[in-house]
Order: sequence, then structure tokens, then C-alpha cells
Amino acid sequence: MATDTVVYISNSPENPSLVLFYSETLFSNFTTSPFKARVHGKEYRFQCSEQYFMFRKAMLINDEESAHQILASNSPAKMKAIGRKLKMSRSDLTKWATVGIAAMREALVGKFTQNERFRLSLFRTRGFELVEASPTDTVWGIGMGTNDVEAIDKANWKGKNQLGILLDDVRDELWRCDEYKKEREIVEKESMAKRASILESETI
Repeated sequence: MATDTVVYISNSPENPSLVLFYSETLFSNFTTSPFKARVHGKEYRFQCSEQYFMFRKAMLINDEESAHQILASNSPAKMKAIGRKLKMSRSDLTKWATVGIAAMREALVGKFTQNERFRLSLFRTRGFELVEASPTDTVWGIGMGTNDVEAIDKANWKGKNQLGILLDDVRDELWRCDEYKKEREIVEKESMAKRASILESETI
């Protein structure tokens, strides 16, 4: 199915060009994108970045039962639900506020280094700012949907867009890696308009 992605190309240097995305997109944490990662010295296989994120959250408080349930689940929504029900102290929550950002970045690095198709799509957002246009999330998203015309103006955002910021950061880091030169050259030959068209019509 077509992705839930809207691309805005700005004609003004004062306003950035944006890639607004939500659930049905390669940039979503729920999208299947298998990768392997080591946690506490042991290698695990994760189905999506959401699974890694919630697994790390459970492991932070040594809740191995919940961590196992998250690993055993095939549903990103269920993984998220388990993670949200974890019994965390005030101290745990304070620590997770920092550790969680690092864990999400690790998940994104795993996702985009180990899945070529996803990485090429991420590279096609170069020159744009990535924006999680979640109407309900004001931490990882902007608290506005992809169909909200006011979302193209950052002054209207109701959220922090932490996921978009991390995606931009991971993209820029991987772009500089020599091993991805071939993909970089593909993207460099494409105009912003062409890349926008590809991103909006891409299927998952």
C-alpha cells in the first residue's frame, strides 16, 4: 500500500523542506525492518525498531518477563502496549528519559544499516527535515497529522518531533560513510522533485 507520506518543498530559504510521515511508511517504528543488535553482550534479532526500543525499556528495569513477551510478539502495537505497562519508579522514568533517546537512535542505526531499501529511502530525504506527523504524539511527533495543512509551518507544531530529529541525525551520519557511496550517487543524480515523488508513492 502507498505510504502515509507528504513531502513539502519550500521555495523560501527561511522555511525548510519537509517530509511528513506517519504509520504507513518506511520511516515508522512499526514497519517490519529486521535487524540484529547486541544488548548486554547478547545478540538478538528484532522485527522493527519499536521492538528494540521497548525491549531496551524492559531491560532497563530488569523485567525479563516483559522483555521476553516483547521479543515473542509479532505485533508492534502489542510491543508498545507491554512497554507502556512496565512498572517504573520515578527514578526509572528519569533515567529512561535519557536512555530512551539513545535506545531509539540505536534502533534506527540498526534498521537503516541492515536494510538497504530503507536506507536508500532515508537518503532520499537529504535536504529535507523528517517529521513524524503523529496527531497524538507530542514527544516523538509533532501532535499534528500529515493531512493538516498547517503542519508545514514549524511554528504551528504542538510537539518536539524527537523521532524526526533522530532520523535526520542518523541519515546525515550514514551519508558520510564510504560503504554507502553507491546509494549516495543514486540520490545525488535525482532532483528534489523526483525524490519527493518517489517518497510519496513508495509502498511498504
